[in-house]
This record gives sequence, C-alpha cells and structure tokens, in this order.
Amino acid sequence: MYLPASRWLAALCLLTSVLTSLTFLGACGANRESQTVRSALPEGWKRHQSTRHGYSVDYPADWAIEAIEKGASGGITQFYERKTGVSFAVAVGPTQETSVKAYVDSNKVSVKEGATYLREGPIIINGRQGYELVLTLPSQFFGRAFKPGNLQNRQIAFVVQGKVYVVTTTALQDEYPNYNELFEKVINSFTV
Repeated sequence: MYLPASRWLAALCLLTSVLTSLTFLGACGANRESQTVRSALPEGWKRHQSTRHGYSVDYPADWAIEAIEKGASGGITQFYERKTGVSFAVAVGPTQETSVKAYVDSNKVSVKEGATYLREGPIIINGRQGYELVLTLPSQFFGRAFKPGNLQNRQIAFVVQGKVYVVTTTALQDEYPNYNELFEKVINSFTV
C-alpha cells in the first residue's frame, strides 16, 4: 500500500508511540494502572496525598480541608472555599462490586430525593476507567450552608482493588460554570 509522505510519517509516529507505550506498560507489570506522570503544581495549589487510602489530588492552597475517617477502610476528605461553600470531596470505602458501573447503579441518589440527572457515562481519568454522574439537587440536601437553590454535583467513581473512590464537585447550579475550570484541574489531578 502506498502512503503519501505526510501520512507515512504520521503512521510511523503513531506506531512508534504505541510500541513505546506497550513497552512501558509491560515494564510496569501489575501496577501499570496506577502509574501516572504528575505535572508540577499550578501556582497557588497544593497536593493532598492520602497514604492511608492510596490517592492524591491537587487543590487550591487557600481552601479549607476536613477529613473524616470512617472505620478501618473508609473516609471522606472535603476541600471547600470558606466564603462560598463551593467544594469537592474524595470519599473512599470498601465495595463488593467489581465494576464501577455496578457500584454506581446500586448507589444512585433516587429521583424521589430530588435529584435530577443531567448526564452520566463512562470516563477515563489518568488512564483509569471511571463512571461520571452529573446531577442537580436541592441545596437543603447538603449540611453545608448554601444559598437556597439547586446545587450542581459532578461525581466520578472508580473501583480499585475492593475500594470505591468517589470524587465529587459541588456548587450552586448557576455558579457551577464559574468553577468548571478549577474543578477540571482537581479531577484531572486525581490519582489512585
């Protein structure tokens, strides 16, 4: 088969990338899913490393942190902006489910509790398969003081070796777009 020079070069680059990736992944053995190259922290950000639960996530340095441990194998760490209550959290707990979709299906907030699902589906973050739910909830659903109105909530769940990790971002629905870039940085920094 004849390929023009530009296509041939592109095909060669793609093949080289695939072979390099396969070689790297083969060298990493069983832990290849958790191997992630971390970029430098953006200015004004910190990295939270949970050695107990085996994850890390980046967050704005001026945000408050509250960690609550639940039993021997679970807990939640919440990061929030003091003046607005805008937040994200990482929850970790044991699960019997072996797939993230099965976990999500068995743990969804029901519509009768006031949840409206905007979208859901599989997502890959740092090479790890997850499942994303984006929904709105009445602000009374959360204990933290928000102004009355609907909250937008984005949850991304990962099931890894008998544990579930759920990263949740939350803001008032009309203010959520103002935090979208920040939330994307947080989510894309999460590694297990």
